[in-house]
Amino acid sequence: MKRGILTEKIVNIASTHQTSVMQLVNEIEKFLGLTSDYILVNKGTSYDLDISAIKPVLSDLNIEFGEAYIQRALNKYFSHLLTSSQIN
Repeated sequence: MKRGILTEKIVNIASTHQTSVMQLVNEIEKFLGLTSDYILVNKGTSYDLDISAIKPVLSDLNIEFGEAYIQRALNKYFSHLLTSSQIN
């Protein structure tokens, strides 16, 4: 952004690794060691985001979204909950 390559444009900022809602729920369950109680409702659709504009920036900054990204993010932002009495 400092170089001005992404100014005055709409830029999608998203992971380079697509994750379904079910994958996300499964990762959260694994992280918390819990099983969710939910009902699947077939609503909506998936779509692809054009993230080509940020790929060079991600590369320059060595930012990588991969298979382990969700677990890394959960550990970083929510690991304090694992020792809390908030989870029962």
